[in-house]
Amino acid sequence: MKYIFCKPNAIHLNKLQEIKEKFDIGIIAVKSYDTEWVTHALKNYVKDDGYFVDFQNGINDLKVAEIVGKEKTLGCVILISAMATEPGKAWRTDSRPDAFL
Repeated sequence: MKYIFCKPNAIHLNKLQEIKEKFDIGIIAVKSYDTEWVTHALKNYVKDDGYFVDFQNGINDLKVAEIVGKEKTLGCVILISAMATEPGKAWRTDSRPDAFL
């Protein structure tokens, strides 16, 4: 199996308007109550032929699909647990050797 490791370029929300190049994929990984406004904000920064991945174990897939279209929405089930420690950094908090992202 091939693994790809990358370091995200985490930016503050107020810097979002500085993004010049649109993304292929928009990842929605927020608390459920933030899903709608984050999806609306993110849709302006994803290419027209891009996709949105909802990292909420299927809970808000329909909500995302209503905003960006079902043909552009991909659901995701998370098999790991993690904790955000600071912007752009997270610690994995489970010990499942068979789970990866």
